[in-house]
Amino acid sequence: MSELINILKRLQPCIKGKWFIGDGALLGIHREGDLLKHDKDIDIYLLEGSQIDRNLLKKNNLKLEKYYLNEYGRRGRIQLGQITYGQNKIIHQHTEHNIDIFYLKRYKNHWTIQNWEGVTKYLDDDIKDLEPIIFHDIPCFIPNYFRRDEILRRQYGS
Repeated sequence: MSELINILKRLQPCIKGKWFIGDGALLGIHREGDLLKHDKDIDIYLLEGSQIDRNLLKKNNLKLEKYYLNEYGRRGRIQLGQITYGQNKIIHQHTEHNIDIFYLKRYKNHWTIQNWEGVTKYLDDDIKDLEPIIFHDIPCFIPNYFRRDEILRRQYGS
């Protein structure tokens, strides 16, 4: 887990724009105030218009790999020169820990993973008021408390 925190600490200054922690990492923060012990990744979401500063990534010794999600939800590696669909992954050499980066695009009244216009990931209200937190001395954002329960119920059940 400390390796994940270390990667996030180095990634955070590279993010330009609005972003937040989601999925299993959000579940851990909400329930335990920390990542779940078995987590090997942190999912973060960048809102449309946000980006990763690739020069800072290199300075922080991080590598960005491009992935895409196919229609079955499986990930596949993208060859250089192809379009990025939906997800990038920050990996750290010599570990199995990584940070999955999803790009959200606004579609009607909800947000979808980029190029997945028919799949709702978050509603407008879910991320309208992101809550700033300090997580292991790292400034981060998460959906506000009043929406968090509903988001996690939709994703993981009660």
